[in-house]
Amino acid sequence: MTNPDEKEVLPVNSTIDLQKKKWLPAFRRVPLALVVSLVTLGWVAESSRAQEDGRRTLRLMTYNIHHGEGVDGKFDLERIATIIRKNNCDLVALQEVDRKTARSKGVDQLAELGKLTGMQAYFGKAIDYSGGEYGLGILSKLPVTVSKSIALPSGAKREQRIALEAFVKPEAAPGFVFVNTHLDSSAGENDRAVQNAELLKRFGSGPSQAILAGDFNSTSDKPELAPIVNKWVDVDSQGM
Repeated sequence: MTNPDEKEVLPVNSTIDLQKKKWLPAFRRVPLALVVSLVTLGWVAESSRAQEDGRRTLRLMTYNIHHGEGVDGKFDLERIATIIRKNNCDLVALQEVDRKTARSKGVDQLAELGKLTGMQAYFGKAIDYSGGEYGLGILSKLPVTVSKSIALPSGAKREQRIALEAFVKPEAAPGFVFVNTHLDSSAGENDRAVQNAELLKRFGSGPSQAILAGDFNSTSDKPELAPIVNKWVDVDSQGM
């Protein structure tokens, strides 16, 4: 489990080609824990919200919350919720989320964050932990028609990793897939390479555009991530 040294907001802006698959990265290694991105999709927005070019901006966040514990050692979900509310995101991908663990005093962290932010909450269990569950979460202001967890290949002696998939269907706009993941943190590249290959297999093609977000425990220049980088648009490399 990673332990971020800081939780700073780094805004990234990008206009994405709808003919390609979409990718929202969090490829820098921790201490980076949070990335905010503006993705402009070719949606036909309602007239009251439409921009002159007829497109609508989707605001996304990926955030490793370290089971609610800050660098000061305090468990503070309100502090995390404040960051999410301040950035006014449509979708949030959360990693390292506790659900009713002894470590987190029995709190269902994602449900609580959903209440504090006023967003829909979707949890995906990676492992049983400390009397409860530990995994990923998605918060959404947009309608989600289905969500499911997908087990990723993980070494026998390694922590089980997953992807949490949600199909998002905005009003008067095409639906899309939003995927959250947290890949292996070992020093070697093999597990992450296999996990990236599985993500590419499942989400690299299909009828719906896909946005991939999360903590990849790597950087975008690493060979293990080349298949992902080559297939998706790297929002973080657009220089905005």
